[in-house]
Amino acid sequence: MDKRSAKLATLLKLSIAAGMVSTLAACGGSDDGPAPTPAPTAAPTQPPVVAVAISGKVVDGYVSGATVTMDLNDDRICSATEPKVTTNSLGGYSFSAAANTTGGTHMVCSSGGVDISSGTAFVGELKAPAGATSLTPLTSLVQAAVDASLPAPVVGTKSAPTAAAITSATTNVANNLNLTGINLITADPVTTSNPALIQTTAAVQTMLAKTTTAVTGAVTGGTATTAVNNTVSNAVFQNAIQSVLAAVTATPVTPSLPLSNLSHVVVGGTVTRAATNTTVTAAAPTVATLSPSSVAQFIAPSVASSVTSVASASQAVLASSTASANNPAAAAAASSLTLAQSAGLVSSLLTTAVAAANPTFATAGATNPLTTLAATVQSNLTTNPSNAVTAINSQIAKTVPPNTGTLPTVSNAAAEAAKAAAAAEAARLAALAAAAAAAGATGGT
Repeated sequence: MDKRSAKLATLLKLSIAAGMVSTLAACGGSDDGPAPTPAPTAAPTQPPVVAVAISGKVVDGYVSGATVTMDLNDDRICSATEPKVTTNSLGGYSFSAAANTTGGTHMVCSSGGVDISSGTAFVGELKAPAGATSLTPLTSLVQAAVDASLPAPVVGTKSAPTAAAITSATTNVANNLNLTGINLITADPVTTSNPALIQTTAAVQTMLAKTTTAVTGAVTGGTATTAVNNTVSNAVFQNAIQSVLAAVTATPVTPSLPLSNLSHVVVGGTVTRAATNTTVTAAAPTVATLSPSSVAQFIAPSVASSVTSVASASQAVLASSTASANNPAAAAAASSLTLAQSAGLVSSLLTTAVAAANPTFATAGATNPLTTLAATVQSNLTTNPSNAVTAINSQIAKTVPPNTGTLPTVSNAAAEAAKAAAAAEAARLAALAAAAAAAGATGGT
């Protein structure tokens, strides 16, 4: 190699070496130096809690004085420690944004209060899923359908359903009640232009209330303390909701198949569910001895009669929150409706208690004397509520269980308790009837 070529080769090597050093420097130095400390990564930010107010109405007729609880932690259980408000005179409730510390919307529950369209105390606990603005017997069916699609709730464990699940349950329940196209969790049954909604709402609540009261009486024997009776009643009411949901899901309501036709299935299903409800069995172990079919035989006809009365009542009567006070005709109609419902309830209480005292009735078949007893007592109470005790004692005296010749009324505490309840209810009904008659005499049409 000549000197010129050798010099060029040397220069080329030096150029390559300089490029490598430059590259190493750009990458942070050689192997001998420490690696640079990477810049810290910012922690991901959580979306802010959006506190929103939640409001709505409790509706059978409007329910005033009810306690509404917001399921703040979304565990699908309305707990004693969660926010509560009381409904106003038209069933309205509102939780402030400040009370909604977890943000979003939540399930709500309602208990107690008075149905201002009938003046009667509200029975049971109603529920409505997140996003609802109406809290009714029908939203309770929707919430029960939602619950059925999820694992059992655990206190303190969040298990809120998706919006899609709520929408699906709402649609299915509406379809099964022959209310297709109605959004059950937002529609107000009282102000709706569709009379079928308030008729169905009132009919479902009547079925729930009458079934609950009668099954609770059968479970406790009519002799439980008020605290035990309330505990059992609240639990049985939820079982009744589950039974109504199951019944209309299996056999949807149609114009030719009204809700009242499902009374036997609902009552029997409620007894079956109560027998496995730990709250009920702990308070009243005798529930395990009840025959669902026998209890349904005694109770279902009266429940069906009451449901039929409500379902056929006019929208004006069912929604008469102001009409009852200002319109004598509406007042009289509302009182008559309440009279028929309560008479049915009294006869159910009585016959259930007597049946519990004498198992012979359970095998009497279609000629069971309790069937006649229930019908006669209901008729007498409806036409002459002021003479309830005489009517009841008269019918019991005429009713002789087959193969025994005697009916243990005087010695049986449950029957006596039922008679006392019937007398108290009859006195209230007599006062309602008198008030309606007085309003009709003084107020015109």
